[in-house]
Amino acid sequence: MLIKNPPDRLPWPQDSIAWSEFTWGVIGLALGFGGFVIVVGLLSKYLPDIKFLSGLSLAPTVPKQGGEMQVSMTTPPESTTLSVNMGDTGKVVSKLRPTGKAKFGEAIVDVVAEGDFLDKGTKVEIIEIHGNRVVVKKQRTEEG
Repeated sequence: MLIKNPPDRLPWPQDSIAWSEFTWGVIGLALGFGGFVIVVGLLSKYLPDIKFLSGLSLAPTVPKQGGEMQVSMTTPPESTTLSVNMGDTGKVVSKLRPTGKAKFGEAIVDVVAEGDFLDKGTKVEIIEIHGNRVVVKKQRTEEG
């Protein structure tokens, strides 16, 4: 509701009804803000534990011992996959031209294709791991 007032006066409540509306408006605003702060606090604390909402937050990766670099990968919070190894097989989840992402078990890893561009869904095998660089090649299908 717009309050009609002259330019030199503030639109301040003048009677008891206006003060009552103003007070309830301020109380409603304060309760809404307080409720928002409480909900955000609870979500930040318990979000990883709620099964259907756990995908909204990423779990930190476990640092390796020694000087080797960490392979760039993302896993769900409940995953037990900590690393990938040479010889692991997976499936391309984004086109490799020549870099992209591939899924190995539950882990999605940044990879580089050896030579060829590979389309989504192509089965690949890890052939090299140099620091944080994972090199893959198209997996040979056994026909016979």
